[in-house]
Amino acid sequence: MNMRNILLFATFLICIVLPAQRNGGKSSPAKAKRETVSPETIRKYIDDYAFDKALQALSGSDDETSALIRQAELGVSMLQGVRRVDFLDSIVVDKSVFLEAIRLSEGSGRLSLTDSLVTYINDFGDVRIVCRPDSLNRLVLTREHKVGAKWHAAADAAGEHDFETQNFPYLMPDGQTLYFAERGDESLGGYDIFVTRYDVASKQFLRAENIGMPFNSPANDYMYVVDEQANLGWFVTDRRQPEGKVCIYVFRPSDTYETLSDADDNPESAVTIARIPAFTSDRSYRDVLPAMQHKPSLFIVIDNATVYTDLSQFRSPTARRIAAEWLTRRDELEKNRKSLDDMRRNYRKQPALHDSILEAEQNVHQLEATVHTLEKNMREAEIK
Repeated sequence: MNMRNILLFATFLICIVLPAQRNGGKSSPAKAKRETVSPETIRKYIDDYAFDKALQALSGSDDETSALIRQAELGVSMLQGVRRVDFLDSIVVDKSVFLEAIRLSEGSGRLSLTDSLVTYINDFGDVRIVCRPDSLNRLVLTREHKVGAKWHAAADAAGEHDFETQNFPYLMPDGQTLYFAERGDESLGGYDIFVTRYDVASKQFLRAENIGMPFNSPANDYMYVVDEQANLGWFVTDRRQPEGKVCIYVFRPSDTYETLSDADDNPESAVTIARIPAFTSDRSYRDVLPAMQHKPSLFIVIDNATVYTDLSQFRSPTARRIAAEWLTRRDELEKNRKSLDDMRRNYRKQPALHDSILEAEQNVHQLEATVHTLEKNMREAEIK
């Protein structure tokens, strides 16, 4: 063997022997391959609100999982902002007739369901929110005005974001705040509930926002309705329901829900609240519902099962005084809202109303805040 071959052979031995010595004479083991978790298992994690576990499993997956990653990341974010909501009752019904269980007070508008599409018409009968196909053949909610006997499209509620379809609208009595359900990239489940606001100046709806948990979930969450006069809210979901059924939850609406924080609550409590825990039958709104269906001129909801129909029913003199002022301010607010609606309807023919409309809007917002504060103080004084 010549010198060149001897040197090559020696170099080969060094490359083999030295690594083996560093590992105790054993060859280096192959790097362990991370076990791939099936998409079905990951979807189960998401359905169980185990969003962190889903993300951990997705980090080692070789499959096309961008949609699942987006869903899990959205779930993590929403859990951090879950809100406490006072749920009063629930009822399971056929999805095809769920609107029959939502009984709105006079002044809250009307809802109708045709071929799985919901239409909202306001109390005056001159504004409606309907589902219309757009140029991409998606269902888009459109605000329409009635002029004479004809309806005219005014603005789409799509906003500046991508989605697949929109449905299940409810327009608040202010004529601007719109709740609806949407399927798309910003939805945690199939349908999620979103909220947007109509901008009078631009005559367009602002970018819609997901209203978060507990109203939204990995399931389909269809509809969100608030009856300000009765101080009751409804929302419709198919979470934990068989095919063709939905659960309608009744809740006490609030302008400022308490939001959980990681500093005060552990992740388990956030998940529990997001799932909507079961409540006992004695906290039922069914005691209130009969009074709503045959509502007298005075109707004041005090708590989950107490309704007053006369100021003399108040036990607290302070609460009775606040209630009297609340009724006066509430009537004033209603008159101002009607006046504002009239000016908005006439604005197209009378552009000079612009400044008056802005002033009226400011007055309405101030009265809404005053009425809300008085109502809160009235209840607190009575239930002490």
